[in-house]
Amino acid sequence: MKFTGEVRGVPQYPEVGKLPDYEFRMKLMFVSMTIKGNQRKITGQELVQTPAGDFNCFVLSENITTKAMMQRELQKTTSWYAYGIGLVKQMVYNDKGDLESVTLLETINW
Repeated sequence: MKFTGEVRGVPQYPEVGKLPDYEFRMKLMFVSMTIKGNQRKITGQELVQTPAGDFNCFVLSENITTKAMMQRELQKTTSWYAYGIGLVKQMVYNDKGDLESVTLLETINW
């Protein structure tokens, strides 16, 4: 198995604006996969209510393109991150704009 490239995380002290793109490649024997993140930006802050509590979050939007075995998939994601917690909520849409999945923080174990 071989990994190359870089996946850009979330900045420790986020500010509204554009973030760097990234590309990550993986190869396992004869199967290759490429994941690209682009049009990444922090659009602002929002209060997010979850079963685990209410969190003041910054909002990150990005496009993620995955290529594997002659197939290509584009997803548009919006993610809400709380300082000191991490991902609190995420909504993923396909290239047609249909909602594919929602992730929501349920509990925090300290």
